[in-house]
Amino acid sequence: PTDGRLSGHQAHGGNTRSLATINLTTGSATRIGTTGLTSTSGGGLAFDSVGDLYLSATGAGGTLDTLDPSTGARTVGPTLFGSPFSPAGGPIGALNAMAFNSLGVLYALDSNRNGVALVHLVIVDPLTGMITDVGSVADNMDDRALAPVPAPSAVAVGAVGTLTAGSPLRAEAPRGEL
Repeated sequence: PTDGRLSGHQAHGGNTRSLATINLTTGSATRIGTTGLTSTSGGGLAFDSVGDLYLSATGAGGTLDTLDPSTGARTVGPTLFGSPFSPAGGPIGALNAMAFNSLGVLYALDSNRNGVALVHLVIVDPLTGMITDVGSVADNMDDRALAPVPAPSAVAVGAVGTLTAGSPLRAEAPRGEL
């Protein structure tokens, strides 16, 4: 959100899983409300550019949910699929960290949760739940940060091919650039 609030998902302590705000001066957490979850696997939390708050706390084969930032109430979202750590016997992956880039693309770190955890950077589609593997990152990586990119004053688009009237035009960041 644009108010500078730091939010956290309290995933430990009895059967209570809650949304909280974190005081940036003291570090103390203030519980907002329960998410309705009784257990968690992973726990990525990210705001999009319009203030929708996403939570991935049910594993890479669970759901990508939204939380009401003022009450903590959870709305179950799409089932996640496509994790690089989802074998035929069932998903073992967990999305441990998430962030939207300036283009609205949701990135996450997907971990196999082993002692020395293998971790992949993935893209998550918030509408469908599809996980796309970008590639392996350092073992045991648990978080990452996306630096804000200033809005350009002009947009330059390079293309190969022919653009015809009525055809969609899409600009994408080169692979590896967030």
